[in-house]
Amino acid sequence: MLRFILKRILEAIPVLLIVATITFFLLHHMPGGPFDTEKVTTPEIKAQIEAYYGLNKPVWRQYLDYMGRLIFHGDLGPSYKYFVSCVNELPAGSLPVSIELGIEGMCFALFFGLIAGTIASLRKNTLGDYLPMSIATLGICIPSFVTGPLLILIFGIHFKWLNSSGWFFPRDRILPAMTLGLITWLTFRASRAAACWKFSARISFARPVPRALPAGESCANIVCAADCCPSWRFSDRQSAVW
Repeated sequence: MLRFILKRILEAIPVLLIVATITFFLLHHMPGGPFDTEKVTTPEIKAQIEAYYGLNKPVWRQYLDYMGRLIFHGDLGPSYKYFVSCVNELPAGSLPVSIELGIEGMCFALFFGLIAGTIASLRKNTLGDYLPMSIATLGICIPSFVTGPLLILIFGIHFKWLNSSGWFFPRDRILPAMTLGLITWLTFRASRAAACWKFSARISFARPVPRALPAGESCANIVCAADCCPSWRFSDRQSAVW
């Protein structure tokens, strides 16, 4: 597993460099510039701004400077829009909240998805199977920017059970986690239901042994009829399950 993770990380490095290169040249070949706004500025002021950010250099020199800062220092460069010294400062404030929200949404989907999948596998083709599937399908089909306001309208404004804004108390995280968790609920529900169905199907394939077990032989030595009888057709196996 560790070798697989390291391999994926090493494969991601050249991909990120290629993406950064393509993005750099696409932005430089677009018409206009970062300081072309509706506010009229004199050519002298514009030249000073471009010299301050290094935009008066040739494109190949700007590319080498950008990649040098990115590879050796992890510096994404200055921001042309926001009043920060480096672009790295922009995700610094929102990244911890995004990580926390992602973990909470995954826990929500994992908890309710496993429960719903277990119930669906035990009560196949019943309301306990169709209802979680329908809710999970709606969570995938409806975008999160629609699901979020609907959950706020129902649980935050109408019933007043949860806070519709803020990030200060534990119950402030419930609605965002629900909005994010509904997207992955179907995956956990379907995976759990398939695993439980496969286990129940394996048990259904077994046939009772028409002889008494000899002394010293346990039930673990009983072999599935599907394994010891290769001539058993798949239709017979399927009929045994259903």
